[in-house]
Amino acid sequence: MSITEKKLTWTYDDKSIEGFKLDRKKGDEAWQEAYQTFAKETRSWNDTEVIPDPDLTYSYRIYAYAGRNISSQQSISASAELASPTGLEFTINSITSVTLSWEYNITGYDGFKIDRKVNEGAWEMGFATVNSDTTFTQNGLDLNNNVYYFRVYAYYNIYESLKTENLVTLKCGYPFTDSRDGTEYETVQIGEQCWMKENLAFLPSVSDPDNGSQTSPYYYVYGYEGTIVTEAKTTANYQTYGVLYNWPASLTACPQGWSLPSDDEWTILTDYLGGSSVAGGKMKEAGTTHWNSPNTGATNSSGFSGLPGGYRSYGGSFNSLGDYGGWWSSSGISSTCAWGRYLAYGYEDVGRNDYYKGCGFSVRCLRDN
Repeated sequence: MSITEKKLTWTYDDKSIEGFKLDRKKGDEAWQEAYQTFAKETRSWNDTEVIPDPDLTYSYRIYAYAGRNISSQQSISASAELASPTGLEFTINSITSVTLSWEYNITGYDGFKIDRKVNEGAWEMGFATVNSDTTFTQNGLDLNNNVYYFRVYAYYNIYESLKTENLVTLKCGYPFTDSRDGTEYETVQIGEQCWMKENLAFLPSVSDPDNGSQTSPYYYVYGYEGTIVTEAKTTANYQTYGVLYNWPASLTACPQGWSLPSDDEWTILTDYLGGSSVAGGKMKEAGTTHWNSPNTGATNSSGFSGLPGGYRSYGGSFNSLGDYGGWWSSSGISSTCAWGRYLAYGYEDVGRNDYYKGCGFSVRCLRDN
C-alpha cells in the first residue's frame, strides 16, 4: 500500500440494499457527506488522497442505503502519520562494521533517515540517509569499547514516521581487544553471562614475588623474579597463564566495559553449571597439556577454559603451577581478606575460599550488562 493511502473494510449481510455511502472528514474540517458511493457488493475502499501528516486525523463513516432509507453508521478514525519501520535488527560483520536491516511494507515514501548515538552521548540526528534499501552498513566502529544506538524512520516530503530504535553491542563469542595494550581475548557466553575465556594479561608493571602489599596494587608473572615488563611478557608463563594480581590490583585490572566478578556473580556461574560440586570439571581445560594428571572430570563443556596458573603466596613464593588455578572476586570480607574461586587437578568441584589480599591470583573479567 502507498504511503498516501488508507484502506477501509467493512461487513454487511443485508442484500436488499442499493449500496453504500461514505462520509469523510480531514482533521478539523467539515464532513464531506456522500464523499464516495459504492455498489452493494463492495466491502473495501482505498483512500488515495491521504496527506501523511502526523498531526492530521482522517475520519470516516459508512452506511448502507436503499432509496431514502439509510442504515446506522459505522465510524472509524485514523492518524495520517507515516508507518514506522519494523523489525530493526543488526548483523555484526566485524568489530568495526555492522549492518542494520528492517522491514517496511509501504510504498511511495522518499527514503529512510538514521540517527546514531555512541554510548551516552548526544544523538547525531540524520546521521545517514537511505533512499530505498531497507539495509544500511556502518563501518569504522569500535565495538570493543563502545555501544552504538541507531534509530530508523521513514520520511516523505517534510513528514517523518515515528522512530524504531535498537542498540548494537559486541555479541559474546567475538574476540575482544583491550585498547590499553592491544591484547586480544576470546569470549564465551555461559548462561546470561559473557566471560573472557582467557586469564587477563594486563601488565602495567611487574614485581618480584618477594615484594607485595594488601593495600597497593602489585602485579606478578609466575616464575619471573625481575621488574622489567617487556622481559616478563616474553616468558612462556605470561603468554599461557597471564598475570597474577594481588587483590587491590585485581579491582581495577579489567578493561572498560568489563569488571572483576563479584562473589555472587561467580555463584551465578557455578549454579548455572549444576552447582559447585560438578561445575569445576565443566570449567577446566580438558586434557593434560597444562593441567597435571589426572585432571579429574575435566570436559570444558562450558567453554570457560580454566587453566592451572598457580598463585603467588602471601609469603612471597610461586606455587602450584599445573595443579591449581585461582581467581579473585571483587567481594572483600575484611580489611585483610577477599573471596576467590579455585580449580584443582584432582577434583571436579569449584572451591570457594577467603584469601589474603596480598596473595597473587589470576583474573577473569565479566562483561558489564
